[in-house]
Amino acid sequence: MTHPGPLRPAAVVGIDVVDLRTPRVLRGLPRSRTVERVLAEEERRRVVEAPDPGSAFWAHWAAKEAAFKAATLLRGAPPVFAHAAFRVDLDAGRVQYGDIALDLTTHGTRDRLVAVARPSRPGALPVWGAGAQAALHRGFGGADLESLRHGHFSEAERPVIRGLPSALVRLAVRREAAAFLGVEEARLEVICPDGPAGRSPPYLHLDTRVLEDCGVSISHDGDWMAWAVAGVSGGGDGS
Repeated sequence: MTHPGPLRPAAVVGIDVVDLRTPRVLRGLPRSRTVERVLAEEERRRVVEAPDPGSAFWAHWAAKEAAFKAATLLRGAPPVFAHAAFRVDLDAGRVQYGDIALDLTTHGTRDRLVAVARPSRPGALPVWGAGAQAALHRGFGGADLESLRHGHFSEAERPVIRGLPSALVRLAVRREAAAFLGVEEARLEVICPDGPAGRSPPYLHLDTRVLEDCGVSISHDGDWMAWAVAGVSGGGDGS
């Protein structure tokens, strides 16, 4: 069951993960045309002056991707995604997009970088998690994609599950949401409404109805997956 959009949930979060071991990241700073397209002028200056410009660029990239997901939920539809229009201040922990102000946190390890964006207003912090594909796959039984699709997802959830990472990250966020809400996981669905591939955000459903006071976000890149859950109340930091 999909919801009749647009829908602006009361709880909003956006997450993005960058696999720091993929060739595109290991090469460091992308070519100048990409940098100019993604970064505003003041961001380019900060990135070029950073001790590790490549890492700084990908931190901005992840922040903008996470902010785009949050802005989509706040607006009820995806805005035109001009990366440079999302102004990132990593030091202040902020992203500004037009009149939308978002709080930003970034979490890095040697292998991956995660950015989490949420509206700048009082409320509980979202919970989030990240995991490598092989570990998540083992944790969910090691079944192949078709077995996962038909054994763990409802008919309404299946259309957007096109690969193993897509399935695993949805299982992970659904499990996180069940713990966050204190409900049985079997009562939850993570459903994307009809729309362009990759631009229709997931909405959490409880007993087949959209749960407007609990938002979810997912991301996968290379070997890494990340997920976040935000509620009107409750929750805390993830790791």
